[in-house]
Amino acid sequence: MTGRWARIRLWVDATGPALAYREGMGKLLLILLAAFAVFMLVSVVISALHFLFWIALVVVVVLGALRLTSALRHSPRR
Repeated sequence: MTGRWARIRLWVDATGPALAYREGMGKLLLILLAAFAVFMLVSVVISALHFLFWIALVVVVVLGALRLTSALRHSPRR
């Protein structure tokens, strides 16, 4: 048994540590992961701006309605 394990040990030492993703494939995966993270970040920013736009639109409509009703209330009646 020790002879077999010694041969396996020599083979592992000669080829280096057993890594899941080496060199080109690892870089490609990291680039894809970074691109996905950037896409998610941009999507979150666009979504937040879209939400703020609708909130601002509702505020403008409510303020406009309040101004119109207050102007009608304070107008002199003849």
